[in-house]
This record gives sequence, structure tokens and C-alpha cells, in this order.
Amino acid sequence: MTETETETEIKKDIYEFLFNLEGFLVVETPNQGRLLKGKRLPVKEKGVPDLTGCCVGKYIAIEVKKPGGKQSEFQKLFEQKVIRCGGLYWLVESVDDVIKKLIKDFNMVFLLGYCYEM
Repeated sequence: MTETETETEIKKDIYEFLFNLEGFLVVETPNQGRLLKGKRLPVKEKGVPDLTGCCVGKYIAIEVKKPGGKQSEFQKLFEQKVIRCGGLYWLVESVDDVIKKLIKDFNMVFLLGYCYEM
């Protein structure tokens, strides 16, 4: 990751990494609203994460920030909801952060570009 990398670029890198990871489902969350007859309609819930995923049956909300980025109050509330429901909430700044979360939360080991469950 470079210092000038935007959140959009970081999110794209993380999405591509998780998309190619065997046993992981990742979906980009359309949180910019949608267009209807030329007007932008807001999402139903504020604070929805950038990406959502599932690994070994566990729901994961993934909020991507560039280094130094802060969660909004709505994102903090959404984080609390996810945790109360038994899901995981990852606040990450890079693919390296995601790898650390996978190791911590799922006991995964990465060796020569491959992922193994312990």
C-alpha cells in the first residue's frame, strides 16, 4: 500500500484478495444508494460496511479506512449490532490487516501465497 492510495483502491485490493481466497465469500456492499429516475435514493441503513463476508459460516462486516481514517458514529453503531448478533466486525486499512484478522479469528496460516486452516 502506498501513502497516496485511496480508500477505494484499498477496498479494491482487499476485495480481490478475499474473492480469490478459497472458502471465503465476499460481497461489495452498495452503500452509495441507488438511482431511481435520475435521483439518488439513500441506503436503508447508515453505517453499513464497505464489504461483507462469510467464512466457515461466520458473518463478517468489513469497514475499510485509509490509514488514520475514523469510523462515523453510524458505523460504530452498526459495529455494535454485528457483534451483538454474533458476527465479526473488521476495521482494516490494508490486505495485511485482513490477513492478521484471518489468522486471529480463523486460525489460518499463509504460506507461499496459500491459505491453510490449522
